[in-house]
Amino acid sequence: LKRFYLRCILSRGESSTAGVLSRMETLPPRIAQPELSPEERMEVKIMKKRQEELSRRERIFDAKRRTIGVDREALDAQVAERKRLETMERKEQAGFDQQTLYFDNVNKLQEMQKQRLQKQLEQECRADQSTAMELRREFDLNDPDALKKERPARDGDDDERCGPSSMQRFAGEDLYRRQRTKRQHQQQVDWIQQQVFEKEMIKALDEEERHQYAQQVEHITALRTEIEEKEGTLREQLQASTAGLNAQIAQQRRNENVQRKLYDQHLEQQELDHNEAFLSHAEDQLHAYKNPSTGALKELTGKKCGVQGNFKRDEFRGWLPEDTMDARQTQIRQQHENMQKSMEAKQQEAVAAAEAEATRKALVGMQREQQRTKREMMAQCVRENRDIAQRVKNRTNYLDTQVYCNKIEPSFFEQFGTTTR
Repeated sequence: LKRFYLRCILSRGESSTAGVLSRMETLPPRIAQPELSPEERMEVKIMKKRQEELSRRERIFDAKRRTIGVDREALDAQVAERKRLETMERKEQAGFDQQTLYFDNVNKLQEMQKQRLQKQLEQECRADQSTAMELRREFDLNDPDALKKERPARDGDDDERCGPSSMQRFAGEDLYRRQRTKRQHQQQVDWIQQQVFEKEMIKALDEEERHQYAQQVEHITALRTEIEEKEGTLREQLQASTAGLNAQIAQQRRNENVQRKLYDQHLEQQELDHNEAFLSHAEDQLHAYKNPSTGALKELTGKKCGVQGNFKRDEFRGWLPEDTMDARQTQIRQQHENMQKSMEAKQQEAVAAAEAEATRKALVGMQREQQRTKREMMAQCVRENRDIAQRVKNRTNYLDTQVYCNKIEPSFFEQFGTTTR
């Protein structure tokens, strides 16, 4: 390891020797393990096993330790000492690892610097060699770029070297073919770049349209959800109001039934009283008829009686007019009461029917409004889809007929045949 450090020092130079020596002085001494032969390693292993067996015999044959137990404090101290030694060993190993990495990096840097200097020297040598070769008299014979440096046979139509017998001017010659080809290539590059830009713009417009369409669909969905929620709330309110109205109607009908029962009981009581009065009156008449001497029959009937006080059947014409009028008035009053009850029942049924019709009309109106809103939303979606499809069709038609048609203008053909050169 020290020899490696010394090689690093010598390769770096004198400037960093002091720093490396200072680092070497701080390194802890490390004792190398001796190399053992297989027989020696086996002997060391056997001796170790014998020592373990001796220590085990001491523990087993010690009556005090066997009966009382081991010393806990001594064991804890041994464990702590072992942990401390392991920690020190790990720190020492980490220090050695850091030093090794440091010198490895130093060696790499020195190698890189050495390669860079060598490359620079080689480049300078090649440059000096090329300069020396160019200074020679016979360099023209060995110049690899001689043909590249030579002038062409003719530099344009006004070259002074081209006389009548030079045979350098011919019909149909194209001297500017290279420049024209270069310009055409540049024009193709420009066209390609323009097409790429147009495609990117079209792609951006498509993405923007899709984004707007998605936002619009999301807005329509949110609006439809809100309308459905409002419709559900309104339906619940209508159902609650209808249930309350039905409860009120049921309570009113129960009250009417109770009143009707009370009224029927009152009528039955009146009828019983009237029947009792009628029976009492009939008993009085029967008593007066059986006892004509008392004169009660004449008083009851108001009719003339015979000498014996008996009834004259040929002169009896029925009950008294007051009784007949009373019975007739009772019948008329009962008819009026029955008619009034039937009218009230019809009126209540009409009110209930009107309320039910109003509720039905409200629900039908809500359903029609919902259907109208859905139809409008669907129509709007259809119109938007139709517009989008038309725009896509127009854009595709424009690209097919204008952009990607590779149309050649007449000016391209007009440039040919205008000159002999």
